[in-house]
Amino acid sequence: MLSLAIRDIRTQRGLTQQELADAIGVSKMTISRWERQPPPEDRLPEIARALQCSVRALLERAAGQAVESLRLECSHVRSDAEANAWRNAIALARLSPEITLMLTTLPAFLDPDSGVVALTSHELITRANLPENWVREHWNTVVTGPWVERLGSVEWALKLVFPPKS
Repeated sequence: MLSLAIRDIRTQRGLTQQELADAIGVSKMTISRWERQPPPEDRLPEIARALQCSVRALLERAAGQAVESLRLECSHVRSDAEANAWRNAIALARLSPEITLMLTTLPAFLDPDSGVVALTSHELITRANLPENWVREHWNTVVTGPWVERLGSVEWALKLVFPPKS
C-alpha cells in the first residue's frame, strides 16, 4: 500500500512522475516502479521530502489504505460467502459428514432467512448422526422451494435449532 500512498500523494500535490523523479534525483521509470512496488526503505525520507510530507504521514497513509483494502476484501468475501453459502455447504458436505456437521452449525452456511440447511443426500445427515435435539424439523425429497432453486437437487433439508441444545 506504500506504493499507492506515494502515487496518491503525488497526484494530490499535482506532481507528474517526472517532476517527482527530478526532485528526488531518480528516473521517471524508478518512480513508476515505486508506484507499483514499495521503494527501498532508505529512500523514504527523500520521497517524503519531495512530496512535502513526513515519512510518518506517508506510512500512515499506506497503513490506512491497507486497512481499507482489507475491509473491502472482507466485505467482498462475506458477500461471496452469503451468495455461495449453499454451494459451499454442499461441496464440503460431500467430503465428509463430520465436516457437514461442523459447517451446518455455522450461520454462514445457513439460509439466513429461514435457518434451513439443505443437503443433497439423506445419507450424509444420517452419517453425521446429528443429535435429535438439534433438528427442529426436516423434509425428505424436497422438490420445490428456494433451496431447490439454489441447489438444483435437494434430497434432504432440515432446520436446526440455534443455538444447538446440548
